[in-house]
Amino acid sequence: SSGINAEYGGLPKFFKSVGEAFGALFDCSYTCPNGGYPIPRPRYKPTPNGCGTDATLFTKDLARVVPQLHECCSAHDSCYGTCGSPRGKCDKEFRKCLKELCAVAKQMIKAVGRKFDVEEMCQSAANGLFAVVAGAGCEAYRTAQKEACICVARSPEL
Repeated sequence: SSGINAEYGGLPKFFKSVGEAFGALFDCSYTCPNGGYPIPRPRYKPTPNGCGTDATLFTKDLARVVPQLHECCSAHDSCYGTCGSPRGKCDKEFRKCLKELCAVAKQMIKAVGRKFDVEEMCQSAANGLFAVVAGAGCEAYRTAQKEACICVARSPEL
């Protein structure tokens, strides 16, 4: 569809560059205080909340068309809440899930005989959601890592 650059996983070039800009501005990783290192918290299980209480309007619109959106959001939440998961990997998997949902939405609309192009609307909503996550997800990632990990002192080198 127009405006979509397949080279960047179905996202417009702009959103790829924005994500890279945010990455260049600050490193969003989790580090333990006092030089410790994170290990998984025993018996901890992430508690995903779907697309959350702060879901934006386009997220709610997209979820009406493709209810499986909450599965993408929950998988993203679980990834953030798994000790040691790199944020970039979580966000990349989230972006892939969103892209796949738009393909599903297109097939659903075709199946019921609708004539409008839901893919353009879906891609716009998915791009907006991903831009929000890429731009504002760092604090959520760090908070989830802090809950999922415990910090232990580094072992002395032998």
